Amino acid sequence: MDAHGNLHESDLLQNAVACLMHETRYQCSVIRDFNLPSNYAIQKPKLPVKKQNTNQTPDRKGIKTRSEKGSKGRFLNTLYKTRDRYREDKKEYSRKRYSNVPYQLSKKRSISEKYKSNTQFKDARKDYIKNRYKSNTQFRQEQKDYTKNKYKFNVQFRQSRKEYIRSKYKSNIPFRLAHKDYILNKYRTNIPFQQAQKYYNKMKYKINVLFQNATKKQEQKKYARDKDYQNRVKTLNLLKYRQNVLFREKCKNRQRQLYRSELKYREKKILLVQQRRTKDAGNFATWFRQQVMDGPRYICSVCIKVKFKKQVLQLDKEKYVKKGKQSAELANRCISFEFKLECTVNCQIKCETINHKLWICYTCHRHLLQNKIPADALNVIPEENL
Repeated sequence: MDAHGNLHESDLLQNAVACLMHETRYQCSVIRDFNLPSNYAIQKPKLPVKKQNTNQTPDRKGIKTRSEKGSKGRFLNTLYKTRDRYREDKKEYSRKRYSNVPYQLSKKRSISEKYKSNTQFKDARKDYIKNRYKSNTQFRQEQKDYTKNKYKFNVQFRQSRKEYIRSKYKSNIPFRLAHKDYILNKYRTNIPFQQAQKYYNKMKYKINVLFQNATKKQEQKKYARDKDYQNRVKTLNLLKYRQNVLFREKCKNRQRQLYRSELKYREKKILLVQQRRTKDAGNFATWFRQQVMDGPRYICSVCIKVKFKKQVLQLDKEKYVKKGKQSAELANRCISFEFKLECTVNCQIKCETINHKLWICYTCHRHLLQNKIPADALNVIPEENL
């Protein structure tokens, strides 16, 4: 029984030792493959090495080692470029090895540290990414999607990106101009973007007082400086005032409130009304002087009254003939040729004055067109017949 128990314990001990050895080998292989730091190094078995010349200096040995490494690297690079099979095998091996998570993390860490510390490597990496972004459409689309998703879900990245864009917009003039042109073109061509910008600006104007005041000042400066913009705004406001009832009532209420509360606004309105009235009165007086400049010199050939030029028109019998026989007979009976002058045979100038033409006032003209005798053209009834 004791012998059987000792045998069982020895089997368990051998199994435990075998498991420990297997675990140790696995840990050592991981450390070796991923170049992880460790206090325990696996010592490779020593092989017989040819004895070297001891008279050789250490510097000479180092130079020889570096040259050997350089030649080996150049050989592998040439092999990678020229041999397709070797290149594909190398890529496949790298993919399989990179699929291992510990190796992947260590690789990323080492590249990140190298990118931060090595300026030459950083510049080369940037150039490579730029060229690939320009030439490879699929890579460009993947980068855009990745950046969009990161901007949506990563708050820290979003804030840093906004700050970077703001600082670049302030300091970099070509970038600022290019960005303005891009936004203007997008606003003109992209209707959803246009609507979104309008809604965003409206909400920001309502909520943000600083933005509201800044927008007002900017509009006032532009209105005072740019005459074309000033006329355009006036035209748009006038059309909106005529067509939009709510806007019209709003403007009226605002003007009433300003008139009641603001003394300067009230004085300005009173002054404008006085100037307009004075101007209208002056314009009317000027217009009246122009109208009566010639005086009442035109004699109506029907009612025999002296009229101003604006009150008469040149007599044309054909108009009454076209209206009908009755109208033509009535016109022949009412029209007088008493005040029409005729040039004699000896007149060489052939005068063309107002007295050489027949005139008729508008009142008599309308009556004749309606086959009626004008009231002023009737003969006066003698008193003895009354």
